[in-house]
Amino acid sequence: MTKQEADKAPWEKAVDQGLEIISLIDDDVPDHAKDAAPDFFEDVRDKVSQVVERIEITRSVSDRQRAAFDGWQSGVEAWIK
Repeated sequence: MTKQEADKAPWEKAVDQGLEIISLIDDDVPDHAKDAAPDFFEDVRDKVSQVVERIEITRSVSDRQRAAFDGWQSGVEAWIK
C-alpha cells in the first residue's frame, strides 16, 4: 500500500473497491462467464454503482456497505479464476 492509499479516508477506499469491482466485470470476467450469468453481472454492476454513488454523496461508508462490496468482489472473482 502506498502512502497515498494509506492516507485515504475509509469512504474513499470503499469507492476504490467499488470501482475495482466494476473494472473486474468490464475487463477481467471472461465472455463465457458473462454469457452464462448475464443477469448476475448486470445486477452486481448496477448495485455497486448505486452504492458507490451513495458513498460519494455521504462521504461515509457503513459496515454493511463494506461487507456487500466484499461479497460482490468475491462472487465476481470466482468467475475469473
